[in-house]
Amino acid sequence: MKIAFVIYDGITLLDFAGVFDPITRLKTMGFRYDLRWDLCARKDTIRSTEGVTFTASRVDNNLAEYDYVIVPGETG
Repeated sequence: MKIAFVIYDGITLLDFAGVFDPITRLKTMGFRYDLRWDLCARKDTIRSTEGVTFTASRVDNNLAEYDYVIVPGETG
């Protein structure tokens, strides 16, 4: 299973971590060894509302190869 976490400027850490942590633990805790994921964005570096910088593992608009596409929220 392959998951795209879409990140963008203005993303909130709570919304990102709230979905990223439990899903990625499916692999790290041994429940889904086939789980893979990417941090996808339209540019290399993303800044959260709290000032934390993320580096995208994939910069591409085409997400067709992913089984799930997750877009965490932002303030507002």
